Amino acid sequence: MTSVEPLFGTSVRRVEDARLLTSGGTFVADLDLPGCVVVTYVTSSEAHALLRTIDVHAARAAPGVLDVLLADDLEIGPCAL
Repeated sequence: MTSVEPLFGTSVRRVEDARLLTSGGTFVADLDLPGCVVVTYVTSSEAHALLRTIDVHAARAAPGVLDVLLADDLEIGPCAL
């Protein structure tokens, strides 16, 4: 009968760490792909705050910014509990 290790609470030897920590690996952020853009998510710095308005004009006007989207733009519904 084969012994099966439990999924939780078992140490797993990571084999990629040395390569990634000694400049031997490639991270996704290191790739330079034509037409590739970076997305950034910004969340409130105030826990449990009720945000009434968000002014995104300056962000949209910043150099290199392709678009600024809010939850209302994505039609994902309210985020408050």
